[in-house]
Amino acid sequence: MMEKDAELRTEFNRILGREGLQYNGRTQVKHFFSVLHEDMGLDHIRDNLKKVFSKLQLTILQGCHLIRPREVTGFDDPFNPTIARELLNILGITCLDWSGELECCGASLAGINDKLSGALLHEKIDGSNQMGADGMMVSCSYCFLQLDERQQGSFPILLYPQLLGLC
Repeated sequence: MMEKDAELRTEFNRILGREGLQYNGRTQVKHFFSVLHEDMGLDHIRDNLKKVFSKLQLTILQGCHLIRPREVTGFDDPFNPTIARELLNILGITCLDWSGELECCGASLAGINDKLSGALLHEKIDGSNQMGADGMMVSCSYCFLQLDERQQGSFPILLYPQLLGLC
């Protein structure tokens, strides 16, 4: 994005300049999943696991800022994402198909429209519970805060590094 938009790059460097910093275009920002999936590879991860889960069933919340807009994020297919599912499968986790996987968690609405933010949160928790999930893996730390911190119950909300660390 910065490579294609000289005006944005100039403005960005003006702000960075206040701290004596400059963006030179050589840094590539990647999501943790991209590093694991593309740079390390599934085989490398699988070969280094000490154990895998045997009966854990999770729903996935992809995180709307991770998969959209594809032209900006460059991450997975926004309509049929597979990376998170593949990363969970190598840990022995069963991923349950559910209608809320691609939806917003509501975190961006907190403080603006708390009623709608809360409704979206409970929709995700309730939907996962109805699927019989043991918990939900979220791809986004913002989703994690929304779902784990604001829920009124004790439904497990997990990040992939937590699951990977157990294996």
